[in-house]
Amino acid sequence: MMLYAFTNASSVTNIIGLVVDLRFCEGDLYEPLGDIVGLFDGRPRPLLEVCGVVISNRPSPFRISVPTIILVNGVTRGTPEALALIAKKLGWGIVIGSKTAGEMFEWKEYRLSDGRLIRVAVGVVRVLGEEVSQGITPDLEVRVDPEKEEDLAQNPIETLGTNSTIARLEEKPADPTVRRINEAELERLHRSGVTSGSPPNSKSSTDTARKEAEEYMVIKDPMLARAIDLLTAVRILRR
Repeated sequence: MMLYAFTNASSVTNIIGLVVDLRFCEGDLYEPLGDIVGLFDGRPRPLLEVCGVVISNRPSPFRISVPTIILVNGVTRGTPEALALIAKKLGWGIVIGSKTAGEMFEWKEYRLSDGRLIRVAVGVVRVLGEEVSQGITPDLEVRVDPEKEEDLAQNPIETLGTNSTIARLEEKPADPTVRRINEAELERLHRSGVTSGSPPNSKSSTDTARKEAEEYMVIKDPMLARAIDLLTAVRILRR
């Protein structure tokens, strides 16, 4: 699982935050949540009650301690929905997006006379002692066109050349629709040899540096953009 790989990334020292994208995610296996929450919360405690079985937090020796943002939408349901609610209630994650589906159910299986198996919702999962059937309201609501949301989630970033219309518009401070080059991109250009004393079109710049300087990374996904803005703000405040 990617979260466990994240905890073992000891060689990575410049991580400022984590974005967990639970949009368009669903599931009904609640038992693993004990281990997942244990990566963020070191205090053993009951988390959920599913069909009379209590699932508790199982703290991990490896801890994710960076600011964490969780993205959700109206298709987030079941186990991912419960994870977002736990993060919000316990305070180790900020939930961004739109209200979730409100479908954290207990299921039972019944076999029909013809051999087919059906699953029926028989109750609502209790999360931290509460039944939640109305969906989770995010800490920060971000509205996205439903017809474009899935495509934006799958293709959130676009690289544009300086000759593109959007890149040229970026020079206009009054244009609110275009994201400017951010701190991370400036650092990348600096490492490539492009500095304030060596502009992108300087003869002293390498071909690679010039190519990178001629590209702009534009975040098309509004939810991801808000998450990165928030993580950047937290980093600035902690300096």
